[in-house]
Amino acid sequence: MTEERKVLTQDIMTEHVVTAKLDEPIKDVVHLMLRDRISGMPVVDDKNGICGVVTTTDLFKILGDLMIDQTFGDYDQMFKDRRIKVQDVMTKDVVTIQPESPVEEVIKLSVYKGIHTFPVVAEGKLVGILGKRDILNAGFSFVG
Repeated sequence: MTEERKVLTQDIMTEHVVTAKLDEPIKDVVHLMLRDRISGMPVVDDKNGICGVVTTTDLFKILGDLMIDQTFGDYDQMFKDRRIKVQDVMTKDVVTIQPESPVEEVIKLSVYKGIHTFPVVAEGKLVGILGKRDILNAGFSFVG
C-alpha cells in the first residue's frame, strides 16, 4: 500500500504573479485586477519582498469611502483629486505561505480566517500566489 502524497502549495500556485508597487495609482491596479479577473494582488518593494496585498474587499472599502465623501458624479475626477495610491489602501498585515505548505492547511486558514489571497514567499521573496479559485479547486478535489 502506498502512502498518498499531500498536495503542496507549489503544486497549484500561480507562479507568474501580477504585482503592484506602493506608489502606483490605485486606479491602475483596479484596471489590471478587473481586466485579468484577479481578486487579490500582492504589493512588492524593489527587491520583490511583500509589503501588502490589495484585494477586491479593499477596493469596495474605497468605493464606500468615496461615496460617503462625495455625491454621485464623476468618479474619474474623484480618483484624480484624491491621488489614491496602493499604499493608502492595501492590507498591510499579510498572511504569507511557503511553497511547501500543505494545501489542506491553507484551506483551513482560508475558511477560519476569511483569507482568500495568499502570497507565496520563499527566502523573503514573492515566488507565487494562491487565490480563492485555486483554493476552491484544490479543496473540492479532496471531496468525493
